[in-house]
Amino acid sequence: RDTLPDGSTPFARRVIGDPNPDLIASLSNTIDLGRNIQVSFLLDGRFGNDVANFTRRISEYFGADEIVGMEVTGDTVPRTFVLNPNGRIQIYEEYVEDGTFVRLREIAFQFRFDQPFIRRIGAQSLTLRIAGRNLLTFTDYRGLDPEVNMFSASTVSRGVDFATVPLPRTFTFSLGLNF
Repeated sequence: RDTLPDGSTPFARRVIGDPNPDLIASLSNTIDLGRNIQVSFLLDGRFGNDVANFTRRISEYFGADEIVGMEVTGDTVPRTFVLNPNGRIQIYEEYVEDGTFVRLREIAFQFRFDQPFIRRIGAQSLTLRIAGRNLLTFTDYRGLDPEVNMFSASTVSRGVDFATVPLPRTFTFSLGLNF
């Protein structure tokens, strides 16, 4: 190992984060509002995991943040991950953030119609369902989405946010006929 003049090692190995959550929890419920109306929701969350927010780092590095001013004016504190000549990756703690979140994964409204005009077309009932997914996320994470994984479905390398596209907010509308 290389040793700095102050006796420290620039590439000391130590754990600075864990992408695995301490707790994964969900809450789901369906509520009947009368005979023909239902509201259902799904909340889920992950608690105690860390995310390496390299998206934030790269935006700061290329001038999209005021911290760059400190770097340009002589701030000598390393603030990025770099590949050194020995091939080791250096990750700085300030970009490892708490990835705890609670997400409103889905809320849906379902309306059932069994009026005489539905029976005239030969059906017993008609169901209309309107749903929204990924509507709200409650988190202190400073990136776009704490539920990220730069390495897609890899279970070996998790908890890295580097220009990762967040989960989309979607809305669905469906009709169902019961014959």
